[in-house]
Amino acid sequence: MNKTMVFLVMLLASVSNVSGIDRELTKAEKEVLEVNKSFTAKGKAGDIKGALSFIHEDYIGSLGDGENEILTHKKDIADWLKTLKPGDFPQVRQKLIEIKVYGDVAIVLKLSEGPDGNTSTGMDTFIKQNGKWLSIGYMGRETERQIPFETLDTYTLVKVDKVKIPGRVNHGGRKIMLRSGTFIIAKDSRCISKTVFGSSKSGREVKGSYTQEGSKLNVQWWGAGGTEVTIKGDTLIMNNEGMMFIYKKNKGQ
Repeated sequence: MNKTMVFLVMLLASVSNVSGIDRELTKAEKEVLEVNKSFTAKGKAGDIKGALSFIHEDYIGSLGDGENEILTHKKDIADWLKTLKPGDFPQVRQKLIEIKVYGDVAIVLKLSEGPDGNTSTGMDTFIKQNGKWLSIGYMGRETERQIPFETLDTYTLVKVDKVKIPGRVNHGGRKIMLRSGTFIIAKDSRCISKTVFGSSKSGREVKGSYTQEGSKLNVQWWGAGGTEVTIKGDTLIMNNEGMMFIYKKNKGQ
């Protein structure tokens, strides 16, 4: 997505504020909103199978900013969930704008604000299948841009521990394919980590801020935990809960 983690949570996280509607929700409308709440709860608990049970097999999501269109399918959601550990779920604020139920189809309009402060308006589509509401589609657009990101240095992931990238790495007791990774440092103490797993073309993107002490960067990811990064010459090493992500600085910088 290349906002991937935030995008996926924005389109699937539960609506936390219903003040945009000044009427009583119907039973069917409440059932539809429970889909996102249940997905989020299962995702936080690390129950991948349980979370995916709320996603239709033909699911497709789209988020664009006028230049870059991001598409995601159920397989992408599964790949992303496999990279998370229980509790590793970014916080997203959402406001319900409107919800309509048309028989076995429902549409939800909502405003989402991610951990980095970016907002998007989006439309969720749900379908009732065998008596159960499932998320089958999402379309969203960014409505506000963050402060321009001025890149200072860019590093490319070459190894995770002793595994060359692309390669299969251990994560949470599972072997997953890690295709590529990038670590970008901005001039204003912000940073971005991008990784592409499995068959996903968009990957996972995490944003944060850092403080520097000599060759060390103490990174605080927005909506997640912290990471220690060390820079030695053209090499950047990120300690991700004991896994050593080793990057090389891009030539020409």
